[in-house]
Amino acid sequence: MLKIISPKEYVNQPDILIKAGDYIRKYGKRILLIGSEKSIESVKTQLFPSLEQADISYRLEYFKGYPTREKIRSYASVYGKTIDAVTGIGGGRVIDTAKALGNLLNVPVITVPTVAATCAAWAAVSILYDNEGHFVEILRNDFAPVSVLADTRILVNAPVRYTYAGVIDTFAKWYEINPYTEENVSDTHFQVIRSISRLAFRSLTENVHTALHEARKGIVARAAIQTVDAIVYLAGLAGSFHTARAYPGIAHTFYNLSTQVVPAPELLHGEKIAFGLLLQQVLLNENQTDIDGTVRLFAKYNSLFTLYRFGITDDDPLQKVSDIAQRMGEVLKLYPVLNIDGSKSNIEAAIYKTSKLIETRLNHPVLSGKQPYYVTD
Repeated sequence: MLKIISPKEYVNQPDILIKAGDYIRKYGKRILLIGSEKSIESVKTQLFPSLEQADISYRLEYFKGYPTREKIRSYASVYGKTIDAVTGIGGGRVIDTAKALGNLLNVPVITVPTVAATCAAWAAVSILYDNEGHFVEILRNDFAPVSVLADTRILVNAPVRYTYAGVIDTFAKWYEINPYTEENVSDTHFQVIRSISRLAFRSLTENVHTALHEARKGIVARAAIQTVDAIVYLAGLAGSFHTARAYPGIAHTFYNLSTQVVPAPELLHGEKIAFGLLLQQVLLNENQTDIDGTVRLFAKYNSLFTLYRFGITDDDPLQKVSDIAQRMGEVLKLYPVLNIDGSKSNIEAAIYKTSKLIETRLNHPVLSGKQPYYVTD
Protein backbone atom coordinates (compact mmCIF):
# COMPACT_ATOMS: atom_id res chain seq x y z
CA MET A 1 0.00 0.00 0.00
CA LEU A 2 1.29 3.42 -0.94
CA LYS A 3 -0.37 6.79 -0.60
CA ILE A 4 1.41 10.01 -1.51
CA ILE A 5 0.10 13.27 -0.05
CA SER A 6 1.94 16.29 -1.40
CA PRO A 7 1.35 19.85 -2.70
CA LYS A 8 0.07 20.43 -6.22
CA GLU A 9 2.74 23.01 -6.87
CA TYR A 10 6.00 24.10 -5.28
CA VAL A 11 7.82 27.23 -6.39
CA ASN A 12 11.29 28.07 -5.08
CA GLN A 13 12.39 31.31 -6.69
CA PRO A 14 13.83 34.64 -5.56
CA ASP A 15 11.14 37.35 -5.35
CA ILE A 16 8.34 34.94 -6.31
CA LEU A 17 5.95 36.81 -4.01
CA ILE A 18 5.73 39.59 -6.59
CA LYS A 19 3.65 37.05 -8.53
CA ALA A 20 1.90 35.50 -5.52
CA GLY A 21 -1.50 36.76 -6.60
CA ASP A 22 -1.26 34.79 -9.86
CA TYR A 23 -0.84 31.58 -7.89
CA ILE A 24 -3.31 32.28 -5.11
CA ARG A 25 -6.24 33.47 -7.22
CA LYS A 26 -6.55 29.96 -8.69
CA TYR A 27 -7.93 28.93 -5.32
CA GLY A 28 -10.28 31.79 -4.57
CA LYS A 29 -10.79 35.53 -4.32
CA ARG A 30 -11.42 35.73 -0.55
CA ILE A 31 -8.30 34.78 1.36
CA LEU A 32 -7.40 34.64 5.03
CA LEU A 33 -3.75 35.49 5.70
CA ILE A 34 -2.35 34.13 8.97
CA GLY A 35 1.09 35.28 10.06
CA SER A 36 3.11 36.77 12.88
CA GLU A 37 3.83 40.49 12.82
CA LYS A 38 7.44 39.80 11.90
CA SER A 39 6.62 37.42 9.07
CA ILE A 40 3.94 39.73 7.64
CA GLU A 41 6.43 42.59 7.75
CA SER A 42 8.95 40.56 5.73
CA VAL A 43 6.54 39.88 2.85
CA LYS A 44 4.10 42.78 2.75
CA THR A 45 5.86 45.00 0.19
CA GLN A 46 5.69 42.21 -2.38
CA LEU A 47 2.67 40.17 -1.32
CA PHE A 48 0.03 42.83 -0.69
CA PRO A 49 0.37 44.65 -4.03
CA SER A 50 0.36 41.30 -5.82
CA LEU A 51 -2.91 40.28 -4.15
CA GLU A 52 -4.49 43.62 -5.00
CA GLN A 53 -3.40 43.38 -8.64
CA ALA A 54 -4.99 39.92 -8.80
CA ASP A 55 -8.25 41.36 -7.42
CA ILE A 56 -8.00 39.21 -4.30
CA SER A 57 -9.61 40.47 -1.12
CA TYR A 58 -7.86 39.37 2.03
CA ARG A 59 -8.33 39.41 5.76
CA LEU A 60 -5.33 39.44 8.04
CA GLU A 61 -4.98 37.50 11.30
CA TYR A 62 -1.85 38.18 13.36
CA PHE A 63 -0.73 34.95 14.98
CA LYS A 64 0.79 34.61 18.44
CA GLY A 65 1.57 31.64 20.63
CA TYR A 66 1.17 28.01 19.60
CA PRO A 67 -1.03 25.98 17.26
CA THR A 68 -3.84 24.73 19.51
CA ARG A 69 -7.15 23.09 18.77
CA GLU A 70 -8.90 25.94 20.55
CA LYS A 71 -7.22 28.57 18.40
CA ILE A 72 -8.00 26.68 15.20
CA ARG A 73 -11.66 26.30 16.17
CA SER A 74 -11.81 29.98 17.06
CA TYR A 75 -10.47 30.99 13.63
CA ALA A 76 -12.95 28.62 12.00
CA SER A 77 -15.89 30.20 13.82
CA VAL A 78 -14.83 33.71 12.79
CA TYR A 79 -13.79 33.12 9.18
CA GLY A 80 -15.40 29.83 8.17
CA LYS A 81 -18.15 31.28 5.95
CA THR A 82 -16.21 34.20 4.53
CA ILE A 83 -13.08 32.75 2.91
CA ASP A 84 -12.17 30.56 -0.06
CA ALA A 85 -8.65 29.66 1.05
CA VAL A 86 -6.11 30.07 3.85
CA THR A 87 -2.56 31.33 3.42
CA GLY A 88 -0.05 30.66 6.19
CA ILE A 89 2.90 33.06 6.28
CA GLY A 90 5.85 32.42 8.57
CA GLY A 91 7.44 29.48 10.35
CA GLY A 92 6.19 26.10 11.47
CA ARG A 93 3.72 27.21 14.15
CA VAL A 94 1.89 29.60 11.84
CA ILE A 95 1.89 27.21 8.90
CA ASP A 96 0.74 24.26 11.00
CA THR A 97 -2.15 26.39 12.20
CA ALA A 98 -3.08 27.40 8.65
CA LYS A 99 -2.97 23.79 7.45
CA ALA A 100 -5.15 22.54 10.28
CA LEU A 101 -7.63 25.36 9.73
CA GLY A 102 -7.82 24.71 5.99
CA ASN A 103 -8.44 21.02 6.60
CA LEU A 104 -11.12 21.79 9.18
CA LEU A 105 -12.91 24.16 6.78
CA ASN A 106 -12.14 22.00 3.72
CA VAL A 107 -10.61 24.92 1.83
CA PRO A 108 -7.25 25.07 0.02
CA VAL A 109 -4.13 26.07 1.91
CA ILE A 110 -1.26 28.08 0.44
CA THR A 111 1.97 28.29 2.42
CA VAL A 112 4.50 31.12 2.30
CA PRO A 113 7.45 30.15 4.50
CA THR A 114 9.59 33.05 5.73
CA VAL A 115 12.19 30.83 7.41
CA ALA A 116 13.63 27.53 6.19
CA ALA A 117 13.55 25.92 9.63
CA THR A 118 11.41 22.85 8.84
CA CYS A 119 9.49 21.23 5.98
CA ALA A 120 6.20 22.42 7.51
CA ALA A 121 5.33 24.40 4.37
CA TRP A 122 5.09 21.10 2.46
CA ALA A 123 3.99 18.47 4.98
CA ALA A 124 0.39 17.28 5.40
CA VAL A 125 0.62 17.29 9.19
CA SER A 126 0.18 19.89 11.91
CA ILE A 127 1.93 19.69 15.28
CA LEU A 128 -0.44 20.86 18.01
CA TYR A 129 0.42 22.14 21.49
CA ASP A 130 -1.32 23.58 24.49
CA ASN A 131 -1.12 27.29 25.29
CA GLU A 132 2.09 26.81 27.29
CA GLY A 133 3.93 25.02 24.48
CA HIS A 134 3.59 21.41 25.67
CA PHE A 135 3.28 18.98 22.76
CA VAL A 136 -0.23 17.52 22.49
CA GLU A 137 -0.55 15.61 19.23
CA ILE A 138 0.37 15.17 15.59
CA LEU A 139 -2.66 16.05 13.50
CA ARG A 140 -2.58 14.15 10.23
CA ASN A 141 -4.39 16.38 7.77
CA ASP A 142 -6.41 14.96 4.89
CA PHE A 143 -4.55 17.04 2.35
CA ALA A 144 -1.32 18.96 1.94
CA PRO A 145 -1.05 22.64 0.98
CA VAL A 146 -2.08 23.10 -2.63
CA SER A 147 0.74 25.56 -3.24
CA VAL A 148 4.08 26.31 -1.60
CA LEU A 149 5.51 29.72 -2.49
CA ALA A 150 9.10 29.75 -1.28
CA ASP A 151 10.78 33.09 -1.85
CA THR A 152 14.42 32.06 -1.86
CA ARG A 153 15.70 35.56 -1.16
CA ILE A 154 13.58 35.94 1.97
CA LEU A 155 14.49 32.46 3.22
CA VAL A 156 18.29 32.67 2.89
CA ASN A 157 18.29 36.18 4.36
CA ALA A 158 16.38 35.12 7.46
CA PRO A 159 18.43 34.81 10.67
CA VAL A 160 21.00 32.04 10.16
CA ARG A 161 19.79 30.25 13.27
CA TYR A 162 16.55 29.26 11.54
CA THR A 163 18.31 27.87 8.48
CA TYR A 164 20.69 25.84 10.63
CA ALA A 165 17.73 24.43 12.54
CA GLY A 166 16.22 23.47 9.18
CA VAL A 167 19.45 21.76 8.21
CA ILE A 168 19.34 19.56 11.30
CA ASP A 169 15.64 18.78 10.91
CA THR A 170 16.39 17.69 7.33
CA PHE A 171 19.36 15.62 8.47
CA ALA A 172 16.90 13.81 10.74
CA LYS A 173 15.20 12.28 7.68
CA TRP A 174 18.45 10.45 6.94
CA TYR A 175 19.47 9.60 10.49
CA GLU A 176 16.05 8.36 11.54
CA ILE A 177 15.35 6.07 8.60
CA ASN A 178 18.79 4.44 8.49
CA PRO A 179 18.25 2.01 11.41
CA TYR A 180 15.48 0.33 9.39
CA THR A 181 17.65 -0.31 6.32
CA GLU A 182 18.75 -3.90 6.92
CA GLU A 183 15.24 -5.38 7.09
CA ASN A 184 13.91 -3.26 4.20
CA VAL A 185 16.54 -3.72 1.49
CA SER A 186 13.94 -5.14 -0.92
CA ASP A 187 11.19 -2.63 -0.14
CA THR A 188 10.97 -0.20 -3.06
CA HIS A 189 9.02 2.45 -1.19
CA PHE A 190 11.52 2.39 1.67
CA GLN A 191 14.46 2.71 -0.70
CA VAL A 192 12.86 5.71 -2.42
CA ILE A 193 12.34 7.48 0.92
CA ARG A 194 15.89 6.62 1.99
CA SER A 195 17.35 7.86 -1.31
CA ILE A 196 15.50 11.17 -1.07
CA SER A 197 16.68 11.59 2.54
CA ARG A 198 20.27 10.89 1.57
CA LEU A 199 20.07 13.34 -1.33
CA ALA A 200 18.77 16.06 0.99
CA PHE A 201 21.58 15.37 3.48
CA ARG A 202 24.28 15.57 0.82
CA SER A 203 22.80 18.67 -0.79
CA LEU A 204 22.87 20.59 2.47
CA THR A 205 26.41 19.62 3.41
CA GLU A 206 27.51 20.82 -0.03
CA ASN A 207 25.44 24.00 -0.36
CA VAL A 208 24.22 25.63 2.83
CA HIS A 209 27.39 27.47 3.87
CA THR A 210 27.90 28.75 0.33
CA ALA A 211 24.27 29.87 0.17
CA LEU A 212 24.50 31.83 3.41
CA HIS A 213 27.89 33.32 2.52
CA GLU A 214 26.56 34.50 -0.85
CA ALA A 215 23.39 35.84 0.74
CA ARG A 216 25.46 38.17 2.92
CA LYS A 217 26.79 39.62 -0.33
CA GLY A 218 23.32 39.99 -1.80
CA ILE A 219 23.70 36.95 -4.06
CA VAL A 220 20.86 34.43 -4.28
CA ALA A 221 21.93 31.75 -6.73
CA ARG A 222 22.16 27.99 -7.20
CA ALA A 223 23.40 27.17 -3.70
CA ALA A 224 20.46 29.03 -2.17
CA ILE A 225 17.97 27.24 -4.41
CA GLN A 226 19.53 23.88 -3.52
CA THR A 227 19.45 24.68 0.20
CA VAL A 228 15.78 25.65 0.22
CA ASP A 229 14.91 22.67 -1.99
CA ALA A 230 16.57 20.30 0.47
CA ILE A 231 14.85 21.70 3.58
CA VAL A 232 11.38 22.27 2.16
CA TYR A 233 10.95 20.09 -0.93
CA LEU A 234 13.17 17.03 -0.39
CA ALA A 235 12.54 16.72 3.34
CA GLY A 236 8.84 17.30 2.72
CA LEU A 237 8.76 14.78 -0.12
CA ALA A 238 10.42 12.13 2.03
CA GLY A 239 7.56 12.50 4.48
CA SER A 240 4.88 12.40 1.77
CA PHE A 241 5.00 8.63 1.33
CA HIS A 242 2.46 6.82 3.47
CA THR A 243 3.03 3.07 3.37
CA ALA A 244 1.74 0.08 5.29
CA ARG A 245 4.91 0.26 7.35
CA ALA A 246 5.93 3.24 9.50
CA TYR A 247 9.52 4.16 10.35
CA PRO A 248 9.26 6.19 13.56
CA GLY A 249 12.29 8.25 14.52
CA ILE A 250 13.85 8.38 17.97
CA ALA A 251 14.81 12.06 17.66
CA HIS A 252 11.26 13.19 16.97
CA THR A 253 9.99 10.90 19.70
CA PHE A 254 12.39 12.64 22.08
CA TYR A 255 11.26 16.04 20.82
CA ASN A 256 7.58 15.30 21.34
CA LEU A 257 7.95 13.73 24.77
CA SER A 258 10.53 16.15 26.14
CA THR A 259 8.31 19.03 25.06
CA GLN A 260 5.47 17.50 27.05
CA VAL A 261 7.67 17.75 30.15
CA VAL A 262 9.62 20.95 29.41
CA PRO A 263 8.41 23.20 26.55
CA ALA A 264 11.78 25.08 26.24
CA PRO A 265 10.37 27.74 23.89
CA GLU A 266 13.77 29.43 23.54
CA LEU A 267 14.97 26.51 21.40
CA LEU A 268 13.86 25.87 17.83
CA HIS A 269 12.49 22.53 16.68
CA GLY A 270 15.68 21.59 14.83
CA GLU A 271 17.86 22.55 17.78
CA LYS A 272 15.98 20.08 19.97
CA ILE A 273 16.08 17.48 17.22
CA ALA A 274 19.88 17.72 17.18
CA PHE A 275 19.98 16.47 20.77
CA GLY A 276 17.51 13.73 19.86
CA LEU A 277 19.64 12.53 16.94
CA LEU A 278 22.69 12.19 19.14
CA LEU A 279 20.55 10.44 21.74
CA GLN A 280 19.43 8.01 19.04
CA GLN A 281 23.03 7.10 18.27
CA VAL A 282 23.77 6.56 21.96
CA LEU A 283 20.67 4.39 22.46
CA LEU A 284 21.56 2.32 19.41
CA ASN A 285 25.10 1.83 20.77
CA GLU A 286 26.66 3.19 17.62
CA ASN A 287 30.41 3.40 17.21
CA GLN A 288 31.88 6.21 19.31
CA THR A 289 33.83 7.47 16.31
CA ASP A 290 30.56 7.88 14.41
CA ILE A 291 28.94 9.68 17.35
CA ASP A 292 31.91 12.03 17.66
CA GLY A 293 31.61 12.71 13.94
CA THR A 294 27.98 13.70 14.39
CA VAL A 295 28.90 16.04 17.23
CA ARG A 296 31.47 17.72 15.00
CA LEU A 297 28.99 17.93 12.14
CA PHE A 298 26.28 19.53 14.25
CA ALA A 299 28.81 22.02 15.63
CA LYS A 300 29.17 23.37 12.08
CA TYR A 301 25.51 24.38 12.26
CA ASN A 302 25.60 25.81 15.79
CA SER A 303 23.23 23.08 16.92
CA LEU A 304 24.70 21.68 20.13
CA PHE A 305 22.67 22.33 23.27
CA THR A 306 22.98 20.59 26.63
CA LEU A 307 20.14 19.77 28.99
CA TYR A 308 20.41 23.25 30.47
CA ARG A 309 19.04 24.76 27.28
CA PHE A 310 16.02 22.48 27.54
CA GLY A 311 14.97 24.24 30.70
CA ILE A 312 16.04 21.42 32.99
CA THR A 313 17.40 23.89 35.52
CA ASP A 314 15.04 24.01 38.50
CA ASP A 315 15.40 22.35 41.90
CA ASP A 316 14.47 18.94 40.55
CA PRO A 317 16.16 18.43 37.15
CA LEU A 318 16.54 14.70 37.83
CA GLN A 319 12.77 14.28 37.98
CA LYS A 320 12.32 15.97 34.62
CA VAL A 321 14.83 13.68 32.96
CA SER A 322 13.20 10.73 34.71
CA ASP A 323 9.78 11.77 33.36
CA ILE A 324 11.14 12.05 29.81
CA ALA A 325 12.84 8.66 30.10
CA GLN A 326 9.68 7.03 31.43
CA ARG A 327 7.61 8.32 28.53
CA MET A 328 10.24 7.37 25.96
CA GLY A 329 10.48 3.86 27.35
CA GLU A 330 6.76 3.36 26.88
CA VAL A 331 6.92 4.52 23.27
CA LEU A 332 10.11 2.66 22.35
CA LYS A 333 8.35 -0.62 23.19
CA LEU A 334 6.43 0.02 19.96
CA TYR A 335 9.70 0.00 17.95
CA PRO A 336 10.94 -3.58 18.56
CA VAL A 337 12.90 -3.70 15.30
CA LEU A 338 15.33 -1.13 16.72
CA ASN A 339 16.23 -3.50 19.56
CA ILE A 340 16.69 -0.74 22.14
CA ASP A 341 16.84 -1.28 25.87
CA GLY A 342 13.78 0.81 26.74
CA SER A 343 14.19 0.68 30.49
CA LYS A 344 13.90 4.02 32.23
CA SER A 345 17.37 3.67 33.75
CA ASN A 346 18.97 3.02 30.35
CA ILE A 347 17.24 5.96 28.69
CA GLU A 348 18.12 8.28 31.59
CA ALA A 349 21.75 7.24 31.31
CA ALA A 350 21.68 7.81 27.54
CA ILE A 351 20.18 11.31 27.97
CA TYR A 352 22.91 12.30 30.43
CA LYS A 353 25.61 10.77 28.24
CA THR A 354 24.34 12.72 25.24
CA SER A 355 24.39 15.97 27.19
CA LYS A 356 27.89 15.18 28.45
CA LEU A 357 29.12 14.64 24.88
CA ILE A 358 27.80 18.08 23.96
CA GLU A 359 29.17 19.61 27.15
CA THR A 360 32.63 18.26 26.36
CA ARG A 361 32.51 19.76 22.89
CA LEU A 362 31.35 23.14 24.22
CA ASN A 363 33.44 23.01 27.39
CA HIS A 364 30.45 24.10 29.49
CA PRO A 365 28.89 22.39 32.52
CA VAL A 366 25.66 20.58 31.77
CA LEU A 367 23.38 22.29 34.25
CA SER A 368 25.35 25.34 35.36
CA GLY A 369 23.55 27.82 33.16
CA LYS A 370 26.80 29.04 31.63
CA GLN A 371 26.08 27.82 28.13
CA PRO A 372 25.45 30.78 25.80
CA TYR A 373 21.98 31.25 24.35
CA TYR A 374 23.24 30.65 20.83
CA VAL A 375 26.46 28.74 20.39
CA THR A 376 28.93 30.11 17.87
CA ASP A 377 31.45 27.32 18.22
